[in-house]
Order: sequence, then C-alpha cells, then structure tokens
Amino acid sequence: MRPFEILTLILIAGTLAVLFTQRDRKIFLYLICAAILSMFLQFGIEGHRWQFAPAVYLLPAIYIFHRFQESEINTVTKGFLSIWFSVAVILPWII
Repeated sequence: MRPFEILTLILIAGTLAVLFTQRDRKIFLYLICAAILSMFLQFGIEGHRWQFAPAVYLLPAIYIFHRFQESEINTVTKGFLSIWFSVAVILPWII
C-alpha cells in the first residue's frame, strides 16, 4: 500500500471510531475533512488506483449515516460500515 492510502485508511478508522463511540460532531468533522484531504493528496501525488475505490466511496456514506441518524448509530449500520471498511483495507493490501 502507498503512504497516503495508509494515512487515509487510518483517518477513516478514526472517523468510524468517533462515529461509533461518541456523537461529538466537531471531532467527527475534523477527522472526515482530514481523510478527504488525504484522499485528494493521494490522488494528486500518487495517482488513483481502482483498489482504493471502496475507501473513496466509504467517506460520503459515513457522512450520510452520521447526518441522518440523529441519536445513535444502530447495530446494523455499524456492522455494514465495519464490513465496508474491512473490504476497503483488505483490497489495496492484497493487490
């Protein structure tokens, strides 16, 4: 895996951890903005790879789930996002 891909995945993991454990919008927004910035840097410096597509599409999905589930993220959503993140980590690592 490339350095900015690793950084982006670490930031996405932090974003998911904040989303699953606390509802502090400020920390969540800082982390998701940092992940988006890291993703753009990765595209500009290292180039786009199709293996990184699940991580790219995970970012808007995380924000949408955060935005529309006001009180707490339910268990099904947590499982879905966790599986999606696992695929986003494993795919670039394998290939």
